[in-house]
Amino acid sequence: MHISELLHDIIPYAIYPLELMGIVIILISSLKGFYMYVKGIINRHVPDHLIKLDFARGLGVALEFLLASELLKTIIIGTLDELLILVIVMALRIVFTFILHWEIKEGSNNGEA
Repeated sequence: MHISELLHDIIPYAIYPLELMGIVIILISSLKGFYMYVKGIINRHVPDHLIKLDFARGLGVALEFLLASELLKTIIIGTLDELLILVIVMALRIVFTFILHWEIKEGSNNGEA
């Protein structure tokens, strides 16, 4: 068995848990954001910018896990079409990550002022 065959067999077992972690973080962040939003409506104690900031941080972390899984996929791609799709997905996730980090930075600066 060659190393490439071994990688093709092992890498999916690393990719799926990373994707699952990203999905779980998105779900938890969404539920937490919704809970904080409802709590803020009822009690008027939670400012909207804090909810957005916390939610954006959760989405940023989730995107990092999803991007890690995409990087591992580059090892096992077989065709140029798969590579093109993977590059597009990675580029979109990187752009979303930068936007979220920018939004977190802006939200943190606005909250401190």
